[in-house]
Amino acid sequence: MMKNKPRVCIIRQYYFPQEVHLRRDVKALIEAGFSVDVVCARESKEKFHEVWMGINIYRIPLSHKRGKTLRYIYEYFSFFFLCSIVLSVLHLKKRYRIIEVDTMPDFLVFSTIVPRLLGSRIILYLFENMPLLFAEKYDLKKNSPIIIALKAIEKLAVAYSDKVILTHHRSEQYFLNKSTIVLNVPDEEMFLRNIGECKNREKNTSAFLIVTHSTLTQIYGIQNIIKAIALLKEKYPFLRCEIIGTGEYYEELVELSRNLGTDSLIHFKGYIPFEELASHLLKADVGVVSVLSDYLLPNKLFEYICLGIPVICSDGRVIKLLFGQDEILFYKRDDYNTLASAIEWVINNYTQTAIMAQRLKMRYQNEFCWQKMQYKYLSIYWELIK
Repeated sequence: MMKNKPRVCIIRQYYFPQEVHLRRDVKALIEAGFSVDVVCARESKEKFHEVWMGINIYRIPLSHKRGKTLRYIYEYFSFFFLCSIVLSVLHLKKRYRIIEVDTMPDFLVFSTIVPRLLGSRIILYLFENMPLLFAEKYDLKKNSPIIIALKAIEKLAVAYSDKVILTHHRSEQYFLNKSTIVLNVPDEEMFLRNIGECKNREKNTSAFLIVTHSTLTQIYGIQNIIKAIALLKEKYPFLRCEIIGTGEYYEELVELSRNLGTDSLIHFKGYIPFEELASHLLKADVGVVSVLSDYLLPNKLFEYICLGIPVICSDGRVIKLLFGQDEILFYKRDDYNTLASAIEWVINNYTQTAIMAQRLKMRYQNEFCWQKMQYKYLSIYWELIK
């Protein structure tokens, strides 16, 4: 523990303490002897300033609302402008040693310009590959002017920062000698708190339960799970599915399930606190990761692996770089027919699937667990305060 706690500020255009990965990182920093402030977005009725678990939270008066592209642009630039002012004022009072900026958007890192000029060190935490995600979402070619501009912003953001944290491997040359990969895995102390030691699982004999959990947005592909179950419901009437989470795509998913006649098989569980999530997930026979992107490595994948739950996963490029077909059952990410086939294969070969899951859990404990990732994360901070 350090005698004089270095002051740190983390910037994130989302809500805190609701966001789990941010709680995980803040907890690690506090336990390592840092003093941590968070600047984030504000939901309705939340206070501008709040002290939570000894952490100062400063909320920008801007919440996320569903809308078209112009709404996202408005939110990005409004948060950037307001954050720049709030952060500059805070820094003049507190003199942060390190400021971490969690994306998206990538240009949010430039909101630190005043603290940086006054000596703060800057960490850019790239949670997503923003240029390629935008290309996928809006069906843009990689050489389109918008994607070229986003790529240029990313490159400038990396050059501007002292250190960069990535959640998966990136091949671009400008990341060399500046970046560290910290996989977005759960803090097991928080995640497994209510179930104790994660024990070996047994197959549910009364029904075959599929689970998925995420923010309910289109890119997470929950619609393909519903369509796959619709294909299987006659042949496997014992199929059940729990969809955990809330989000802007909720109404469309409920309507899709109703229209496909799966509403008696699919249960929308809503929001479940992270500390209670593991006990719910452990009831499942298989977890499905149905992301519709080549460039996402979602934390729920690591949560299933941590619990020893067999995984069916879309064949995203980033995910397949990390895991093999002898560890996870992959399906073609744009094709719910292949997802249905994967579910059917697991039903009929569950013993083999469970063995794969336990073998992958052991690899997780040896290579990916938060104890190992936390050390890499904190090492960046220790290096910057030398």
